[in-house]
Amino acid sequence: MNCTEARERILEADLAELRETGDSALSKHIRLCAPCRTMAGRILRDELALARVLSEVPPRVEVERALLDKRRAAMLRRRRWTRLVPALAAAGLAGVLLTQAPILPIGGGPPASLPAEVLPVTPSVDPPSDRSVVVFETDNPNIVIIWLY
Repeated sequence: MNCTEARERILEADLAELRETGDSALSKHIRLCAPCRTMAGRILRDELALARVLSEVPPRVEVERALLDKRRAAMLRRRRWTRLVPALAAAGLAGVLLTQAPILPIGGGPPASLPAEVLPVTPSVDPPSDRSVVVFETDNPNIVIIWLY
């Protein structure tokens, strides 16, 4: 192993390899090469300093408190779904019921299977060319127009 390969691997190596304790090619190279041993030593010192600093910093939130907060958040998400699912089911059922209402054709005349005198008079609606329109027959004399985008 040459120094170029060793330096690339030193940056990703396990700390045991940097301590020259392993039998890997990198550990053997570090034992024999002073510049690479210096680089590995610098990384080991920095890792140790980082570990010391991190061990002195108290956690911002205690572990038990963090776990409790996570459990509460999960329960709230579950509650939200238990409320949302029935509402979505009701909306779906309403959509099915609304789509089962008789639909009056717009333009093109009555369907071929029904005689023209059975169908009520359809109002004239001219939708824009980029929109679709459906008119539902209701008990109310007013006509509801639904624009589908």
